[in-house]
Amino acid sequence: MVKIDGSLSNCSVGNLTGLSRTLHRVLLGLSGYRKLKYIKIIRYSIIHFILIGLLAFYSGCGSHENPVAVDEHLYHPLRVGDYRIFKIKETQISAFDVKKNFEYEIKAIITDSIANAAGTFTYVIARLRRTLATDAWASLDTWTSRMDSKEVIVQEGNVPFLKFNFPIEAGREWNGNKYNNLESVEFCDDTNITSCDLYSFGEIEKPYTTNAGLTFEKTIEIVENNNLDLIVKQDVRRAIYAWQVGLIFREINVLEYCTVGDCFGKQKVQSGLIYQQELTAYGRE
Repeated sequence: MVKIDGSLSNCSVGNLTGLSRTLHRVLLGLSGYRKLKYIKIIRYSIIHFILIGLLAFYSGCGSHENPVAVDEHLYHPLRVGDYRIFKIKETQISAFDVKKNFEYEIKAIITDSIANAAGTFTYVIARLRRTLATDAWASLDTWTSRMDSKEVIVQEGNVPFLKFNFPIEAGREWNGNKYNNLESVEFCDDTNITSCDLYSFGEIEKPYTTNAGLTFEKTIEIVENNNLDLIVKQDVRRAIYAWQVGLIFREINVLEYCTVGDCFGKQKVQSGLIYQQELTAYGRE
């Protein structure tokens, strides 16, 4: 579980009442000895002692920070009817550094849930696309997502990715390609040398504000790849998820460089993709 600060009171009404009664009895007992020498001094000393005890008691009655469990699965909530709208900026790069720029919106809406063999549910996500906010939505494709106590799997088209591996801990790593056969230059272990794509948790429970002005108090960062190779291929991918909302930001920078002849080592892009996805609206239909 992810932990956040909460507060619990240590005060007890019964304790306060008992202390009050004790003070009352002491004072009554002293009232019978008013004629004794120095009795006033004794009374004031005892009262002073009790007042100090009261102050000490009250000092322990305030709020104390204690960990309160938060359901970490709500960083990827799944509920039929929920929708998310994203603004996309995409640059496709081909040979000789030819660039094509695109801007559009994608709407992802959970349309159905189906019981699966694992005893959980698979959620159907319809994805729609439009170029301008005034355009009608057009069908793009269909994804699915399923979750259990340990994992969140998102199937993008026909390719499943292990997006989350619980528990959430900064620096914790897992193989995002565990359920697919995509090749990667990363290595998880000796038995998985071609299909490992190391995901890891980056910053945890940090606030985040989008360019659209949406502010989220608790977010987590997932680094899907951080290969900064400037000779052969740069592959940098990360995503940010907000608690009770899900994905709010994703960026992809994949650049393959020319490695033949005079262009070797000069960062001349042979092909690539620069992609940014940011949440602009969300709700339930």
